[in-house]
Amino acid sequence: MDERAALHLALAAVPGIGPVSAAQLMSAYGSIEALAEGREPKSGWDSLPLDLIRRLDRAFLHESTETSRHDLRTAGWPRALRAAIHAGLTQARAAVKAARDLDLRIVCREDEDYPISLLADVAAPPSVLFISGTLPDACRKSHYELASLAVVGARAASRYSLSFTRDMAAEVADAGIVVVSGLALGVDAAAHEGALETGTTVAVLGGGHGRLHPQSHSDLARRIAESGGAVISEWPPDTNPQQGHFPWRNRIVSALSRAVAVIEATERSGALSTVEHALAQGRHILVMPDRPDSQRSNGNLGLLRDGATPLMDASDVLAVFPDVVAAQPPKKPRLEHPILASLAGGGWHTAQVVATHTELPVPKLLASLTELELKGAIEMQDGRYRLVSSRRKRA
Repeated sequence: MDERAALHLALAAVPGIGPVSAAQLMSAYGSIEALAEGREPKSGWDSLPLDLIRRLDRAFLHESTETSRHDLRTAGWPRALRAAIHAGLTQARAAVKAARDLDLRIVCREDEDYPISLLADVAAPPSVLFISGTLPDACRKSHYELASLAVVGARAASRYSLSFTRDMAAEVADAGIVVVSGLALGVDAAAHEGALETGTTVAVLGGGHGRLHPQSHSDLARRIAESGGAVISEWPPDTNPQQGHFPWRNRIVSALSRAVAVIEATERSGALSTVEHALAQGRHILVMPDRPDSQRSNGNLGLLRDGATPLMDASDVLAVFPDVVAAQPPKKPRLEHPILASLAGGGWHTAQVVATHTELPVPKLLASLTELELKGAIEMQDGRYRLVSSRRKRA
């Protein structure tokens, strides 16, 4: 598998071979090995698109020719392309070794566990994925079987948007839906953090694992990978994130998800590139409304005008995933469950002790303790809490 990945990386490094050309070559040849070994295309030379032939003519013959499909057996570019692939193998193998040194899993487009939706719904699917952690099954399926939601929005989002995102992501993840985002500042980070409270999340990078951006999210990336989720990239580990990588990255974010939630986006927001990919892939679009005069969210307003589903709370997301929700067993409220469990041993406990046991943020803990006390599930005396037994409840 490592040699296959190296061949793909060597092909990607050949001048004149972009993701579209690489995808067309893989469709024609069936595998990178067939191309590198000089075999004929699996469906014959006629399976090569003419636009690809002309691009390769220009790249390797340095001129625009009218090469016909029947001339390809003797044309110069097939031999030149194979030579270029093999010339780049040393550097490509070093990139694969760097990935292994970082304990990254490598999945190629020919492999059985490559996500179905990337091959089916992306015009130029990544040839190689570098994965830290485990890509959940929820993200590996075909479009309507995906149990995952992409969340996108502004890096400099409002406090309200960040709070909404975190709470919504937590509730969605608690229902068994994987949250997919881009590990950026702002909305992305809020989505990942919320999902980690109750479930699983996946981050898609715009650069290599060894050049994580922003660096301040290194711990977040680690927690995602250690909590049943994954951090994935199509770029070798030493690839610096570049401006042009992020819109390209977004095709993966949307393709791994059944629906896309847009939280806060201006008319020029990069989040809208994810929406463009999502629409081309047939994904459901949900958009958080904002004030009509808000400059932060004028991109949201345009999407709502175009017929996107208003996103008022997590229930709007869950409505897109009825099959996933129906398959989940009933759960206790996500804040109450750990609190009740921490008090189950009996006796009186301070809020600080409960906070230590549950690892809940103190503001959320205190709010939930008050709610439980009002419901009669717990009682408080002299600043200490305990469960209300069934006997005391009946009395």
